[in-house]
Parts: sequence; C-alpha cells; structure tokens
Amino acid sequence: TFTVPRWARDGASNDEALTNSTFHYDLSAPTATITTPADASFLGNVATISGTSTDGPAPAAGIPPSTGQTVEVRITSATGHSTYWTGSSYTATETWLTATSTAPWTYSSLSGAFADGGQYRVVTRARDRAVNQQVTYSTSNFTFDTTNPTANLANPVDGATLSTLSTISGADADTPPG
Repeated sequence: TFTVPRWARDGASNDEALTNSTFHYDLSAPTATITTPADASFLGNVATISGTSTDGPAPAAGIPPSTGQTVEVRITSATGHSTYWTGSSYTATETWLTATSTAPWTYSSLSGAFADGGQYRVVTRARDRAVNQQVTYSTSNFTFDTTNPTANLANPVDGATLSTLSTISGADADTPPG
C-alpha cells in the first residue's frame, strides 16, 4: 500500500488543502482450489461445486487484505472435454461461469449438467481486483454414476432350510463406470 500526498496552487496563490491518496500495488496472482467434487471421484449427486481461494501473501501489519477477487468455473463433458456447461446446457464455445463469493466459493447452477455414466472435468481460476489472474488452474475430474449395483446370493438359495453350511457364495455387478 502506498500513500501519495497531493495539493495544488494556482497563479493567484489559491491553495487546495493537502490530502493523501492511497493505492495498492498488487503483483501477486490469486488462487482458487476445488474441494468438491474430489478429483477421480465417482458421484451420484452433485448439487454444488465448491472450493477455497486466496489472493497472495498475507499483508503486512496495518495493511488491509486485497479484496474484489473473482472465481470462475468451467465444466466440460466427455472425451476431449470440448463441450462446456453454460449454466443450462452444453455448447462448443468455451464458457467460464462466475462462482458465488470467493472464500469459500460455490457454483450451483447444475440442474441437468450431469448424465449417468458421464465423465466430467471442473476447472477453476481466480482473478483479483488488480486483474492478476491465476496461472495454474485447479482441476478435478469425476464420473457421474446413478446406476445401483446388484448382488446375487447363489449359496444358500433363498428360502432354504439347512443343517450345515460350508460355503456362502454369490456374485455382484456394477454397470460401468462405477
């Protein structure tokens, strides 16, 4: 933070009162990280995408922290991740969506965004009031899975009456991707 004193005097010797102007000189890029969904996860419900963000090192004593940070979210679908969520549908045009708040941040316009068996990528970036932008984006890949697995018991058979039982066996199945 810098303070510059200013005043003016005209040719008639009229003086403006001395005042100070303060400004922040910020070269540090902010960061946004994703906490939900976790990377490489399998999820059956995604109501909100969320995370945290920071903007540079802690300021020196007496200097206010930087404010005015923006977090943006990009959601892509399928192989190649070349379709982008707009908040209501997917498009071929790269789309960044503004998250609510910044620390923590959330994005929740997700109705219809995910289909069973689909693979998705969430990417976030932060930009501060000085227009410094995050250099390395935070990324999380996940699979949306709403299909229930099945389990079958082969031995003993359902309804059996037994006096001995040496083996319990069966099989389970889960349709890919889960």
